[in-house]
Amino acid sequence: MASSAVRKAIYVIAFYGVYFNIFLLLLVPSIYSTILYVSFLVVYYGVGIIDTAVRPVTEEDKGVDKYTRYLLIFWLLHPFIFTLMFYENAYFTQLYLAPQTASILAWTGLLVYAAGGLISIASRIQLGRHGSGRLVLQQNHGLVTSGLYTRVRHPMYTGGLIGSIAFGMVFRSLFVMVLDVAVYFVIFRQRMQREEELMEQEFGEEYLDYKRKTRRLLPGVY
Repeated sequence: MASSAVRKAIYVIAFYGVYFNIFLLLLVPSIYSTILYVSFLVVYYGVGIIDTAVRPVTEEDKGVDKYTRYLLIFWLLHPFIFTLMFYENAYFTQLYLAPQTASILAWTGLLVYAAGGLISIASRIQLGRHGSGRLVLQQNHGLVTSGLYTRVRHPMYTGGLIGSIAFGMVFRSLFVMVLDVAVYFVIFRQRMQREEELMEQEFGEEYLDYKRKTRRLLPGVY
């Protein structure tokens, strides 16, 4: 238990405290002088820290599959994505978007991101010890089909998709946001397919029946 807590603390400090802020300070230092962006970073870091805190670490987590590596690379790109979004707004969007409209859009995006973060965190909590984030089937692995999993099979990723859209709203970015959402979808689509293959192998017809009744990400859509 202690080693798990230490690993989580090291991750939080290294990623959110050091890595993220170093690149933002180097690439877009003015982000720290705007209350909107500071508020967003506080929420972004807060969601990440809470998600890390509730994420279980088990013996089955040893080793990193290629899908988890893809996700890690994607997360490492976030400070650069935010930088591109910031400059897209500075040199393009604000030329065409009225200040009041831009402000409403940005603050709404902050709330949307918080909502997406809550969905992801709640999804992980509902999975309990199975929500480690690694593509592994643990001992006595159970099939969760209630709560947030009643209508979608991957609500945790739904929350992440909402978050990616919210990034664009906060930074008033269109082009970079579309690219970010596209990359997010491609990566997570591969991961979802692999997860479902594992679940079909483990639970057979029970999982196939669950698939027929649900969507992957968006109720009634996909």
